[in-house]
Amino acid sequence: GVWATAAGLSSFLRFFQANFDLSVLGIQGITLLFSHPTLWAKATWGMMQAIANPDLAKAYMSRFRQHADDYRTYGGVTSMPFETLESAETIASGAERIPWIGGALAGVTRRAELAFTTWQNVARIEMWKAMRHMAKDDPTLLHELASFVNKMSGTFNPYLAGMPQMQRYMESTFVSFAPMYR
Repeated sequence: GVWATAAGLSSFLRFFQANFDLSVLGIQGITLLFSHPTLWAKATWGMMQAIANPDLAKAYMSRFRQHADDYRTYGGVTSMPFETLESAETIASGAERIPWIGGALAGVTRRAELAFTTWQNVARIEMWKAMRHMAKDDPTLLHELASFVNKMSGTFNPYLAGMPQMQRYMESTFVSFAPMYR
């Protein structure tokens, strides 16, 4: 509907505004930096590798897909679904339609987006892998662990927070620059 379209347009514009933002290292990553600096460094190294070679980010996600799927099952948020990552169909593909500079702009924005999402994915998957055993197979504990990992990486799952879809559209369109990142 109208709200979904408005939220999509707002997301597209925010993407171009924040495309080259490295705040993930500090804003979303600050808690991790001070609580688990080695894990923060591993995520940062993954981000740098993704800038240099996008195939390394794809390889990481493929290698740990089972952990990521398990994490998402209990409410974990990964920054880019595997299908999107594999097909490289991101919001940056819209840049290709810009006359004269579209091809170059799309290439640069894809790498910037991949760097941002790689940091988040590596941080979240590595935290999940390190702590998953503590929750055993208790669904309540696994949901709490996924929520903890989300919060440690500066995000939350609005669906699990009970936020109605209309509120998510409104918040993402008018209220907040990046409503999932706290």
